[in-house]
Amino acid sequence: MQRIMKKNVLVTACLAAVMLLASCVKNEDYTVTRERDFAYVTTVNDIKCAATSNGYITGPEVKTLEQYQCYFVSYELGGADQNQIYNTTLFSNLSTTPIPQTAIKIMTPPATTPVATTELNVVLFSATGYVDDRWLFTYTTAEETALNTVVNFYYDADNQIDKEGNDVTHENKIIIDVQLVEGQEAAEGATDKALYAVGSLEQLRAIYPADFSASTSYSDGKKRANVLVQFRFKKHNVSTNEDETTYLGTWDMDGFSGEKVYYMTFVKN
Repeated sequence: MQRIMKKNVLVTACLAAVMLLASCVKNEDYTVTRERDFAYVTTVNDIKCAATSNGYITGPEVKTLEQYQCYFVSYELGGADQNQIYNTTLFSNLSTTPIPQTAIKIMTPPATTPVATTELNVVLFSATGYVDDRWLFTYTTAEETALNTVVNFYYDADNQIDKEGNDVTHENKIIIDVQLVEGQEAAEGATDKALYAVGSLEQLRAIYPADFSASTSYSDGKKRANVLVQFRFKKHNVSTNEDETTYLGTWDMDGFSGEKVYYMTFVKN
């Protein structure tokens, strides 16, 4: 069964996100506080703002953040203006600098030796264009200290073979290869060996031929198709000291597998 996400909703994709992002708390004045939230800086109706789990927020401090970048922030919300953008008080940029971000490359991944990756998880994403397809990941490496790493994402149209050996090229399914490589600057957002990175996947909407044949038109006259997404990477087995091809995500929309479902909602005008 297809599920269409509301425009202002970030999908919490794993339990780590529940621990990472504090719960909303409303007081008697109906203000909302957030001790830690993911924010993507954008512009709506000519107003610089940030897309968060509580909708769009703005304020003097928000407007100092870098456009199209992602941060961890804390804030308290006041009332929304006519554009449904909430004004913030007590705003704080917890990241200082933007969370490292890389755009997906439409190509075969290079034959390089990646940084040994012991864990890779999707923390949160939005299936719609709410955060311009910025996906937040957390990862760990086999090193004792945090490496200077860059997380790269690739869409290889010639290698859309899933873990069962099936070619899913024309099935509204996308496999994205993820590689960690050594970078020039220290990765931001480290917690012990856990690091955060943002994958910008928006280019997929321009190049992927989603199939709308099974879709019906909505009230706005547009058709929508949910395209499932899996991430493929080399997971380092510390016990054997070998890298094993691993897939993150499932094609099972019913949830029987117990794995997380990741997808992007494509829209046909």
